[in-house]
Amino acid sequence: MAEKSRPVDRRTAISDAILTIIAERGIEFASVREVAALAAVSIGTVQHYFPTKEAMLADAYTIVFDRIRARLNGIEYGDDLRRNVTMVIEELLPLDDRRAAEIRLHVAFAAKAATSPPLRSIETELLKSVHSDLAGALASMWPSGTASGRRAATARAVIAFADGLALHGVSTDGLLTPSEYTDTVSVMVNALLAA
Repeated sequence: MAEKSRPVDRRTAISDAILTIIAERGIEFASVREVAALAAVSIGTVQHYFPTKEAMLADAYTIVFDRIRARLNGIEYGDDLRRNVTMVIEELLPLDDRRAAEIRLHVAFAAKAATSPPLRSIETELLKSVHSDLAGALASMWPSGTASGRRAATARAVIAFADGLALHGVSTDGLLTPSEYTDTVSVMVNALLAA
């Protein structure tokens, strides 16, 4: 007799199914029925963990942001500010399948957050956190005496630039090649740090 899966395994399977459906087909296809089928659990099991679709989406959105933040927090900064900022931006671009899937998820959730107060609240809090983390990283590598307002504005500019470039990357068929991404990032980083 096969061992029953533990509750944590079912919840993880459900969360993974939600993310897979949204990344591959879009947020509108993340129904309880579709999620249950992909996770190989009953509809009741999905509803046990996520009583509403909003709860399901909120959990998935939090997972996406946690993954992105973990990658950003895992960057090992050196003494070269341009290289450090470039590494941050490149972590936010669809330069491989993993990052492309995360960006598709982020774009889908961000679009939904515009009309969903619960998702908007998550987007706001998590984006504040990412801005704060990046501004803190810039503080540790920026020349001493740089105003905190300048670091905060630069963090916002870096994230806005990366978001826009990433959106173009995942919403088109190969608009940019990897070397064109690199060239574009280089121009932006030089402009950001010129002042």
